[in-house]
Amino acid sequence: MKLVQKQNLDYLHIKSHFSIPYYQFMKQLLIINYNFAKTQIDANNPNEPMENFEKIGSLCMKLVTKFLFHSGFHTKKTLRGPANDWFDAMNPYLYYSSRIRRWFCEEVFIKHRERFCAYLLECPSTELRNMFAKLIPHLCHITNKDEKFEIHLNTATGIHVSEHLFSDIALNQLLTLLKKEVSDHSRHLHQYFQVFLAYAHKGAYERQHLLRLGVPAQFIALSLDEGPGPALRSPYADISRLYSVVSVLVRSCDVSVIQRSSKEGTEVLPNPYADPELCEKLSNDLLHWLYERTSIQQSTTYVKKLIEDNSPIEETLRFLGFCSWENWEFSAVVIADLLMEIATVQPFDMRPYLDLLYHLLTMADSWQHTRIRAMFLGLQDRVDGMMTMIQHGQTHVVQQKRAYLCIKFIINLCSRCQLTMVVLDEDVHLKRLWQFSIQWLQNELDRRQYTTSTYPYTGWSPPAQSNEVSNSYFLERSNSAKMTLSRARELFPIEVEQFESNIESTETSFDQSSSLLEKDNNSSLPIEGEVGGPETTEIIDFEGERGGQGEEGQTDLTENKMVHTDLD
Repeated sequence: MKLVQKQNLDYLHIKSHFSIPYYQFMKQLLIINYNFAKTQIDANNPNEPMENFEKIGSLCMKLVTKFLFHSGFHTKKTLRGPANDWFDAMNPYLYYSSRIRRWFCEEVFIKHRERFCAYLLECPSTELRNMFAKLIPHLCHITNKDEKFEIHLNTATGIHVSEHLFSDIALNQLLTLLKKEVSDHSRHLHQYFQVFLAYAHKGAYERQHLLRLGVPAQFIALSLDEGPGPALRSPYADISRLYSVVSVLVRSCDVSVIQRSSKEGTEVLPNPYADPELCEKLSNDLLHWLYERTSIQQSTTYVKKLIEDNSPIEETLRFLGFCSWENWEFSAVVIADLLMEIATVQPFDMRPYLDLLYHLLTMADSWQHTRIRAMFLGLQDRVDGMMTMIQHGQTHVVQQKRAYLCIKFIINLCSRCQLTMVVLDEDVHLKRLWQFSIQWLQNELDRRQYTTSTYPYTGWSPPAQSNEVSNSYFLERSNSAKMTLSRARELFPIEVEQFESNIESTETSFDQSSSLLEKDNNSSLPIEGEVGGPETTEIIDFEGERGGQGEEGQTDLTENKMVHTDLD
């Protein structure tokens, strides 16, 4: 009889244990006790209520923590509720009481280090992974001024005792996951890298801490499948947060030792992309990965990987701008990789690469003139410049749209960067090629795209699609293309000859311009005509139909979160 009664009690306990009211009761237990203690702390004598707060808070946190890690976090969201609600309920106790904070870090994470992997990589619930990606950096930040934890390690000579902050223990444990677990659970990497990104945004001390641990160098090696563990198994691994972490940490380093002005004897200009609070000098590992391993001859570099993956555009702009500032060697690699992508991807995929190239060319440092020439003429016979791409479009029908987008890019660049027009005016051969390109665009737009129908009631033509988003190779006679031509005539009002020049003379002129660029790159003399353009970093709209309503009333469903400025 007693056995049956005990089984009935166990059944009732389990039934009530997995019910929504029980979860709500546990959550309210934390909230109500904190609100009560807060009113007592605000009283005249805060010392005694603080002791009561820690005593009550310790009991509540022990009860709720045991409940959550035993069963609460193993149930569905419909039963336990949003995971962030539990974080909000526990956070006041962790923030205001160092005693509760110390107990929580030790009992939850230090004694159970497998939970870092379990709740960041193995957990199937995205919501729970996001909550722990928020909890861990928060704990690392608020415990940096607390007492250190004693860690006992069994060694061959005996027990070794060392003292470490919780942030050291947590971050080192997370970095050890790179050896195996990160590769095994590569589908859940977003939250893993989010921990480091959130911690880096806490302040200069946190970024310095990550730099001392060698985090950016290890992440760069991971992105290139060169360690510290095996390559990522999933081809769809989301490592966008990895690029953001590397960008934030690298921009906190001092790279003045590898910067030099294009004019000898002139100090380099201050880097506008650098973190105001520089933390560390550039380490040897970062110097190896970012500058020694980054060259045009290298087939696989971090910069090439970053550009190919179309990582978050804002952080990529800051990172490339920071490393390219007053550094021609790095700038040449970035320009070569961008031109290679622009020449090979489909025309409707050119937009992000054109945005990056535009941002790089509008950087008003001493190498801006050289970068613009490299964009026009290419680099060292290894990558073609935009003038070559435009020439291919004139002679190959399937490359028409690519040539048009390059022409529009140059026109928009001329509108916002006066130095671009200076580069065109000072090179006769380059200017002649550009005039031929404008005349070619004029001839293409003057052609009839649609044949005349024999039926009078079918004379209507559908509105032309956007040249930026349509899948065809052929140039669309859109209103935006006509506006581009009109803008080109305004910028270059010189009378242009009819487009009757032969291809051989054009190629000869282009080769002469290319040799001039190589001569400028190898020369240490100042470059003539080097005037600073407007310091603008806005991203222009290369096709007027993007975003909202199209030219002829058609709707463009393409979403673009960045703000773009079209031609007036």
